[in-house]
Amino acid sequence: MTQREQEIYQLIRENPMISQLEIADKLGIQRSSVAVHISNLIRKGWIAGKGYILNTGDYVVVVGGATMDLMGFSDQAFLDGESNPGRTHLSPGGVGRNIAENLARLGIKVQLMTAVGQDLYGQQLMERCREAGIETRATLRIPGVSTSLYLAMIEPDGEMKLALSSMSVMEQLDVEALRREDALLSGAAAIVVDTNLPEKTLAYLISQYHHIPIFVDPVSVAKSERLKNALNGIDTLKPNRRELEALTGMNAGDLEGAKAAAKLLCQKGVKRVVVSFGAEGALSVTKDDARHFKALPVAVANATGAGDAFMAGIVYASLKKFEEAEAMGCALGMAELTLESADAIAQNLNESLLMNRMNAHQ
Repeated sequence: MTQREQEIYQLIRENPMISQLEIADKLGIQRSSVAVHISNLIRKGWIAGKGYILNTGDYVVVVGGATMDLMGFSDQAFLDGESNPGRTHLSPGGVGRNIAENLARLGIKVQLMTAVGQDLYGQQLMERCREAGIETRATLRIPGVSTSLYLAMIEPDGEMKLALSSMSVMEQLDVEALRREDALLSGAAAIVVDTNLPEKTLAYLISQYHHIPIFVDPVSVAKSERLKNALNGIDTLKPNRRELEALTGMNAGDLEGAKAAAKLLCQKGVKRVVVSFGAEGALSVTKDDARHFKALPVAVANATGAGDAFMAGIVYASLKKFEEAEAMGCALGMAELTLESADAIAQNLNESLLMNRMNAHQ
């Protein structure tokens, strides 16, 4: 799909009843040129004949990190420089992979694009994806490198003390890898991205596929820097307060500060910014609106994975075309169910369980 075809496709996506003359006026080109581009879109299969019936897939593509998570749970508050008694737990993780599994558990068809090594951890990750119903044919399997590993130390209250991630294999997910999967990406109903990707890969993906709703998780303060020159074209950005501050240089320590910072990102081209505030809930901001939604109190077993579940809830709600209050209840409900689980993915998660939690937010 050429740049002009993408522009026309997006206008038709936003308004299927738009006329060729209206398209021409919006883009500043001749109506005859619009007709040629639409004919090309029909020939390529993006528009199914007259009436502008769009051919879009019924699946989501998640492009991001997959890791093995080694979690250490301390029996007491950590003592620096000491061997702390506790227990360990090894499970599949990674922001992108976690989002993909959460969506799959909710019945969404998911394609995962990530990179793993041809080692034991890589094999285990792919097996877990298949068991969860995640399609991995677009995942790179790289010989001679190690699959990503995430190491986290968890306090007795479920909060993370510190973490370390080793994710150099993700450098293999470059622009050329995306180009090889253009048909898959172009046909998606939505694309979910995390900033474990190289900066050039992020910029290319967001600029090339902005006609498709793109949801972005900044992952961390350090990795959020990769987004600073690639904000325009993002449908929904989900930072926490610290990531929001890193992206804007503004103080987002309270709701008013976060609103102002999120508005700045909207001015830079992000359609919606959803700021997670932990136990205080979340803030949803667009260019014209800002609303705060409260979280329900929960007994926290493990905070790891809650943000990934929150993002999955945002994407799920968008696919189901929920109103904003419903959508945020969905996202917060996903995070709460995950906080109550010892794993990064709530093992009992399904649509029925989520609907019950959403109802509690009404």
